[in-house]
Amino acid sequence: MGVTRVTAQDIHFTQFFASPLTLNPAHSGLFDGDWRVAGIYRNQWRSFRDPINSMAGSFDYKFQMQKHSAGAGLVVVSDNTNGLNVLKIYGSGAFHLKMGKSTLSFGLQLGYVRKTLGDDLTYPDQFNIDSGYFDGDLTTGDAGIKSSLGYFDMNAGLIWSGDFGKFKPEIGISAFHLTFPKESFFGEDDRLEPRPVVHAKAVWDVLPKFYLEPQVLFMSHSGATDFIAGLNLGFRLPENAIKLNSLYIGPYFREGFETAPNAAMVAAGMTINKNLQLGAAYDLNISELRKATNLRGAFEVYFIYIHKKNPLDIIQVPCERL
Repeated sequence: MGVTRVTAQDIHFTQFFASPLTLNPAHSGLFDGDWRVAGIYRNQWRSFRDPINSMAGSFDYKFQMQKHSAGAGLVVVSDNTNGLNVLKIYGSGAFHLKMGKSTLSFGLQLGYVRKTLGDDLTYPDQFNIDSGYFDGDLTTGDAGIKSSLGYFDMNAGLIWSGDFGKFKPEIGISAFHLTFPKESFFGEDDRLEPRPVVHAKAVWDVLPKFYLEPQVLFMSHSGATDFIAGLNLGFRLPENAIKLNSLYIGPYFREGFETAPNAAMVAAGMTINKNLQLGAAYDLNISELRKATNLRGAFEVYFIYIHKKNPLDIIQVPCERL
């Protein structure tokens, strides 16, 4: 038996809101501060022998231009999926057009993607019937498969956001792999299809100390769909010695529309010293694999640090005495 074709979807995060530059290029520089660094790590299917490890990190800087602003940054993605290792590096930029209480943001990413197959990868015709395991020392008819590939890539996005006092909504759409890059370990002219993403969220101050934050994500790629929806319940804390500003917790769920619900998740996080966000999430697997996984799905952690300059000191210019 031989392998005829291998396809794969991009990584996804339960806390998609915690990885702004992998969600939408228009997020570059779209924050209240001067510069931002973010990182997220996901470990999935640890109940199996080889878990999936996904990581993303980004840095972006905001340029203020009187009424409007712009952002520029770098995003790196690493994904290890059962013998397939993926590394993506993108430069990211965006322009933010201020229109009264609303902002319209346009973003673009250009970068390079490298994918490699692990040395311990085995193929269907290397199954050893005597031992009951796959044996990499056995001869395979798939020896002509390339061990690595690389291509240039482009992503783009658009975001509308508003600030209406107690209600702050955001709606975005983005598209990844707009260059239709050639992606095949077999030397064929297989092209990677674009991945459209639609996302929305809002922060609603329902009480002076409490807020609600609904989050929604939909994306489709290579025939697979992913829908995530959740609601964070947040509480703003009074002044305290440890500088803990706010806490949130919320339920989420994921499904693919064409299949049964995939996972039920819970996310929680906090803000410290008004510029450091920390969070974690856990996925309970409720798909048809739940019997094999014993409900264990994925674990995620993230951080976002936003640096803000101190307010300028008021400089007093003395007048000349008469």
